[in-house]
Amino acid sequence: MSEFSHIVEAESIPGNGRIFKLSGNPAECEALAKRYDILTVKDLSATVRVHPVQPAGVLRVDGQIHAEVEQACSISLEPVPETVEETFSVEFGPVEEEVDIELTLEDDDPVEPLEDGKIDIGELVAQYLALALDPYPRAPGVEIEDALPKGKSAGIISLNQPSGPFAGLAALKNKGLENT
Repeated sequence: MSEFSHIVEAESIPGNGRIFKLSGNPAECEALAKRYDILTVKDLSATVRVHPVQPAGVLRVDGQIHAEVEQACSISLEPVPETVEETFSVEFGPVEEEVDIELTLEDDDPVEPLEDGKIDIGELVAQYLALALDPYPRAPGVEIEDALPKGKSAGIISLNQPSGPFAGLAALKNKGLENT
């Protein structure tokens, strides 16, 4: 079961469709923040329209997401607030026999399987929220140089000088060679 589940029965959707207003409660928002390894999901709401399309038996889900989240800066780890505004559209249809399909970038997305006549529109919202998150959030004024080592040879890596756990052994070896 999803952290933000809202199951819709396909049979309950009238010919002109149905609109759902979803809003995450504090426990759902906290669970989503944990799932996506971010600091907080402060607010999550979505408007989702489910309506039939051609061919018969196919349902289209159109959604608009609004979320207020906080992520850790990818450099300084400071909290970075972000407002997420995202739209999505997915079609669901009857499960068909397994068929190999080849798609190109120009093709429309294939119809998702409508399993057991149900669609979890809350899980769709959660997945599209994850896709919309900034993968490398950065606090204002923080630059990549802030994470680099400072000092005389900062930023210079010597391929001739050993580093890591065996650097000490290499130094002893070199010292032994000098004494011979």
